[in-house]
Amino acid sequence: MTRTPLDEADTEELLRLLGLLRERGGHVPHMPLAIWRALSTLTPQPAVELLVTSDGSDVLCTWREDEHWHGWHLPGGFVGPGESAEQACDRVARRELGFGVDVVGHLGTFAWPDHPYASTLSLLYACRARGGPAALADRRDGSLFRSPPPVLIPHHRAFVDRFLATAPHHAGAQPPPHHAGALPPTPHHADGALPLAPHPSKE
Repeated sequence: MTRTPLDEADTEELLRLLGLLRERGGHVPHMPLAIWRALSTLTPQPAVELLVTSDGSDVLCTWREDEHWHGWHLPGGFVGPGESAEQACDRVARRELGFGVDVVGHLGTFAWPDHPYASTLSLLYACRARGGPAALADRRDGSLFRSPPPVLIPHHRAFVDRFLATAPHHAGAQPPPHHAGALPPTPHHADGALPLAPHPSKE
């Protein structure tokens, strides 16, 4: 494929349009999706991935149904201009879960080479709900798991597997007395999610 460099006129027009986008407040998370997706194929995009845990031995996953995925995934989103990763975690949690979070640890940075529409760098953070158990109980979406749920985004499954394999070491948490991986499913959580009420294994 022959690549033709942009000439001076093309460059000036592109800079003008980008300046217009900036002037009108069209930055992440307000940038029109079509424009963001076009730009995101040209340069790596940092995204925060949230491992929200109640006690260090479980992970909160949310259900996603769109053109790119049907199943469980970790809450996450792209970092905006001038925004720290911690601020992005809090913004994403408020948007997707309905509560803010405190970051308790950066667990690594990972490439996502097969992302469906962007060149993505995943910044993985362990987080706690600001407001504790009450905030988790009132969450807008999601279920807590002590083993990876079925139909989990493969990129996220690696994160959940690694986190849960060393669960007692995260966020200063101690494992529950009967912790042994997956909890038995309940009638309303047939895929292994923890119920909202305290489970015997957490007492």
